[in-house]
Amino acid sequence: MGPLGLIGPVLRALLSHRDVALRVTTDGGRKETQWVIVTRVQRYAGGLLLSRNAEIAHTKFYVVRFGGRGKLVRLRQLVALSCGFVS
Repeated sequence: MGPLGLIGPVLRALLSHRDVALRVTTDGGRKETQWVIVTRVQRYAGGLLLSRNAEIAHTKFYVVRFGGRGKLVRLRQLVALSCGFVS
């Protein structure tokens, strides 16, 4: 099903999500965010682009941070992620 298989879990996550600030510390410093993806792969689940720079052969993890509060913000972020608009 590819990305279409993510619709159900995404909707459930949006409906049950509570905005809680997370403090994430990386080589770039400490930042506050609402949710993160930590990965060593570029793509997930049917080609969903997570990080252009990630490489499974490396030992380095890539952290993709998402800020902002509210269900509409989260939905916009998930749509952008599904369209490949990541760092």
